[in-house]
Amino acid sequence: MENQNNNPLYKRHRKDTANKSKAKELSPHFEDLQQPGTYTKHIEELQIQIDKDYNPFPIDIFPKTVQEIITSTNECLNFPFDFTSSSMLYAVAVAIGNTNNIEIKSGWQESCCMFLSIVGRAGTNKSQPLSFGLQPITQNDDLQYKEYEKKNIEFVSFSDLSKAERKNRKSAILPNLFGNNL
Repeated sequence: MENQNNNPLYKRHRKDTANKSKAKELSPHFEDLQQPGTYTKHIEELQIQIDKDYNPFPIDIFPKTVQEIITSTNECLNFPFDFTSSSMLYAVAVAIGNTNNIEIKSGWQESCCMFLSIVGRAGTNKSQPLSFGLQPITQNDDLQYKEYEKKNIEFVSFSDLSKAERKNRKSAILPNLFGNNL
């Protein structure tokens, strides 16, 4: 027995068992940790507290069609309301860019600049709502880039022509190269 009492592992074990009884005294919330009902009761109490403190994203600020999109993506794709809503606001801000300003007060103008950071645990659908919100913009950007590539090929082939050939084709190609931007 003396060897066992002098053993540092045994002393640690005795100390740990003493601390467990203190933990039970300090936390009267858990009366019997061996009963599964103790855990479920605790989880239910936590859920009630979370529900009480829950402040949902106000999707009613959006037009009805946008509200329908947000609720549909939640129902069908399991996108969280707040992630989808903030992604759609971000997409609108990207689409507006610096083209419009709002005058808050006389001499105080603000552009539609928005920074977005979606924070959540891994696997909580952070990226998909953002991609969904930006999808129309990226599709339009892809179309515009393809159009640019076609016009750039025409421009390079036009610039490779001699001066005499350029004069003959100038009126036919130049207005189409730059569209309505001239």
